[in-house]
Amino acid sequence: MNYEAHMLLWENTYAKIKKIDYAYQTNATIQQVMPYSALLVIVGGNVDLCLGQTPYHIQNFSIFHVGKSEFLDMKTTESYSYYMIYYQGDVIYLDAFIQHLYIEYRPFHTNFSCLPANPIAIELLLRDMYNKWKTESFQEHLSVKAIFYELIYRIFREFTEGQGKSHEVDLAETARRYIEQHVHEAVTVQKLADSLNISTRHLLRIFRERYGEGPQNYLQKMRLTLAQKYLQSNSMSIKEIAAALGYEDEYYFSRVFKKQLQITPTAFRLKYLVNMSDFPITNDNHFQYNENQLVQAIRLESREYRLMKQTFIHSIRVPFIISLIALLAACGNDETEKKAEQVIKEEAETRVITDLTGEEIEIPTNPERIVLQGNAIGDLLALGIEPVGVDRRFIDSGVIENNGKIAAADIGYPTNLEKVVTLNPDLIMLGYVLENEVEEASKIAPTVVFNGMLPLKERLPIVANIIGKKTEAEEVLKNYEENVEAMWEQLRANGLIAEGETAVVLQYYWNKMMYVMKTGGVADLIYSPMGFAMDEKVEELQPNSGPYIEISEETMHDLLIGDHLFVLISVDEEAKNSFKELQEKPLWKSLPAVKNNKAHYIEDKWNYTDMTTSNMLLERFPTMLTE
Repeated sequence: MNYEAHMLLWENTYAKIKKIDYAYQTNATIQQVMPYSALLVIVGGNVDLCLGQTPYHIQNFSIFHVGKSEFLDMKTTESYSYYMIYYQGDVIYLDAFIQHLYIEYRPFHTNFSCLPANPIAIELLLRDMYNKWKTESFQEHLSVKAIFYELIYRIFREFTEGQGKSHEVDLAETARRYIEQHVHEAVTVQKLADSLNISTRHLLRIFRERYGEGPQNYLQKMRLTLAQKYLQSNSMSIKEIAAALGYEDEYYFSRVFKKQLQITPTAFRLKYLVNMSDFPITNDNHFQYNENQLVQAIRLESREYRLMKQTFIHSIRVPFIISLIALLAACGNDETEKKAEQVIKEEAETRVITDLTGEEIEIPTNPERIVLQGNAIGDLLALGIEPVGVDRRFIDSGVIENNGKIAAADIGYPTNLEKVVTLNPDLIMLGYVLENEVEEASKIAPTVVFNGMLPLKERLPIVANIIGKKTEAEEVLKNYEENVEAMWEQLRANGLIAEGETAVVLQYYWNKMMYVMKTGGVADLIYSPMGFAMDEKVEELQPNSGPYIEISEETMHDLLIGDHLFVLISVDEEAKNSFKELQEKPLWKSLPAVKNNKAHYIEDKWNYTDMTTSNMLLERFPTMLTE
């Protein structure tokens, strides 16, 4: 976990406390989808906890951050106590870098845990927080918020100072779940231990301690339980059942079955069928599903099946109707012909695509009212589409400024779905995945998820495919690449750059953090095939996060040695003042590009990667180079 990135995000977070619970319970089970993000602090007790698919066995004071929309399963047979602090968080963006961090790390949807070195101090804070919350006083609730930030600070301080540690995953329970999920495969103890990155001896010990038997015996019992169900269904042969459960052949399966249950599979099936014949004809259990049949039955009611059926019907209906039109035309029935043509027109108004999540979604062929969440606004504009709703931060903080030409409503982030409803969209596009938003947005209009963080040349064709503009996108990209090549040729012809000149792109932020950029926005243009070469030392660097490679003042002099230096600076006043301090230092003044008057200072709003910004940067870049 990148604690520095999370701390930076929390430094820019607005949090609203929604509810605080304290409970002391016995033999209780809690199962819920989290309506908000939460801090769960288990003060005492022996608890089995599962966050999503990750299990934990808790026997001491533990802190868990539970992401919004995560499934929480907590149970115990003993007394235990816990605090649950529900909150709603939002990051106040200062620049594109913070936006990038938020999209990559999703702090309010991320699960993590902490075993604090000083639990008593944290428990005292929790008591004070809970008691003040119960007063329902505005003044005390303000104090509650302050304590909440103090808790977050203490948790990350534990991590960064090396005192606290993450709670270990419950390996025994993970092994048991793995067995259940792979019961149809040839699972061995060695394979299971390898998947958990532990020794077979350690696996056998912890599994027996928890469940009173070894993993192989547990697997055998599960297989035999399933085998009985399959035999009762009478729809699979014994050979098929043996193969489905990972046995070598039906003879070995029969021996194991008889050894454990004292009856052969064939005799078990006959006995069951005889018993079933004693039930009256009205018995509701006259037909038994096996597991595969049950899956198929469920899929018959699923959206996936409906879409598949719809696509199939569409594929046979249109040719049929075309033939019908020809037949009717020959018969001279003009009215019927018009109705048939109308059916074809309606059929052509929608199509089915598969989005980033793998979901098949029926969308308009030519959507007219698009709501977009993400940084692809400039892509839509370049393709001749103006959305009706966007997160306007991607407009107002970039170069696509509101000059009366872009009147899209602000849907905010997280997306204000109530606002979206009022816009009456026929398509919603989400440039990054927030599961709860996808589910809720789909109730308003067809919702497509795509990767808004992909490079321009990969992202634009995806965006174009969604809105039915594939041909236009190909032309736009072709023109852009031709214009890039022409610009570099002109710069070389004018003597503004020489063959083999190198350049380094540096992004400077308000908190004195500096990053070398190898890709994205300005870097993509600078390192075009006909552009500047990348310095060898920069080329060897590996990104810490996305395209960002963090450097310090100590390493700056070894890395910023290109012939040209392009510095992207946040428009924030604190960033500008901080950078002015750096410029006065001898270390900065001794950089080759600075000494040779080839350092170029650019506002970081030019670093967006959408098509519209890229085209505008292309026009502006020659001037930037001479400034």
